[in-house]
Amino acid sequence: MTPQTPETDVRLLAPRWMQFGGIGIVIAGFAFVVPWLMRRQLALEPVGTKESPFAPKVQTPRPNLYVYPNSEPLNLRKMEVVWKRRWRSMYGDELSPEQLSPLMAHYVLANRIGGVFNRNPLRLFANRFYEGRWTSLRRPEWDSNRPIHRWYPVRSYLSLDAGAADWLQGLPEAAKVAIRQGSPEDYARALVEARIVHLPVSAYVPEVVAEASIWLKRRAATPIPA
Repeated sequence: MTPQTPETDVRLLAPRWMQFGGIGIVIAGFAFVVPWLMRRQLALEPVGTKESPFAPKVQTPRPNLYVYPNSEPLNLRKMEVVWKRRWRSMYGDELSPEQLSPLMAHYVLANRIGGVFNRNPLRLFANRFYEGRWTSLRRPEWDSNRPIHRWYPVRSYLSLDAGAADWLQGLPEAAKVAIRQGSPEDYARALVEARIVHLPVSAYVPEVVAEASIWLKRRAATPIPA
């Protein structure tokens, strides 16, 4: 048989990968598809911006209990009524404005950026053992020498009353005493010492004291009708 020359062998006119038949097609497919899949996956990975936060550092509650976040503006009058109602039902006594001031200051400080999410008046954290509904908020932090955003799991409630009751049930005894004494300073100090608030006393106490004073003055100017 006369051997074929390049001029007579049609296969040599095709691209090199086609000269290997089916194996060549498979190799070519991998060469095109794998890089595309990698680029697609990289595009879906979070980059730590506000629009694409990193995943939480901690393990979250059960996925089937997750609900989407939704926010509402602060409502001081409504929250005052809720705190008073929950405290009275749990502890029996009626709180005066001065006694309410630590709770109201805490409420304002917790929600002054973004509003109140999912009826959670203090943005209470939802750890992996939490068995109620939960949602996630973007939270800025400093990591790898740059500012980033990360999802943060928080509890979700069906009502502000449920959120307020959850907080009051877990209050340290020193914080309850501070509320009854109408002392925003002692309340803030108690939260820091119990490691509920992860800020230095020197930073958190003045904030709570200032917000409590502002709320009392505002309330005196526009009291709630009896």
